[in-house]
Order: sequence, then C-alpha cells, then structure tokens
Amino acid sequence: MSQEWVPEDAIEKLTLARALQQVEDPAKLAAELFKEALPTAVMSMTHMAIHSPTEAIRFQAAKYVIDRSMGPVTATSKPVDERPAWEKLLETITVEVDAQAKD
Repeated sequence: MSQEWVPEDAIEKLTLARALQQVEDPAKLAAELFKEALPTAVMSMTHMAIHSPTEAIRFQAAKYVIDRSMGPVTATSKPVDERPAWEKLLETITVEVDAQAKD
C-alpha cells in the first residue's frame, strides 16, 4: 500500500504544525520533521534491505543499515571484541604464561 505524496497537502500540514508549535527557526522545524520521520525511514530502509526484488537495492540498503548501526568497514577494521575486560586480561596472561613455559 503506497501513499501518494501531495506537496500542497504537505505544505499545509507543515504550516499548521509550525503555527501550533510556534517554531520560528526553520532549522529547528526541519530537525523536528526529521526526528518524526526517522522511525518510518529506518523501517523503510530495512524493508528494502530484506524484500526488494532488485539484488542491487537489497545490497545497498543492507550495507547502509549495517554501516549506520555498526560503522563502515575499513581496511584496518577489526572485529569488535565485546568480551568483558577480565576475559581479555585472562587470555593475555594465559598466552604469556604458555609462551614462557615453552621457553
């Protein structure tokens, strides 16, 4: 089900919202509009990543969702180690002790 975007209706709603919210700064108004549209935009992008009939669109949408949620992958990116600090420290100690025991 697709909703048609009618610019005249959108401008009328925007004018009404601006009057009711008493927002004089266009940048603040734009920021509010983006905040309100964010959940729908995210759902739309996620839907495209999963359901688009075009493989290229699915790939680009999925890449965008991943980049926004996890950060872009770079040549120097390493997997995020989310283990607790004590586990990382214990592993470092164990590796060091094993290395010294072999010497």
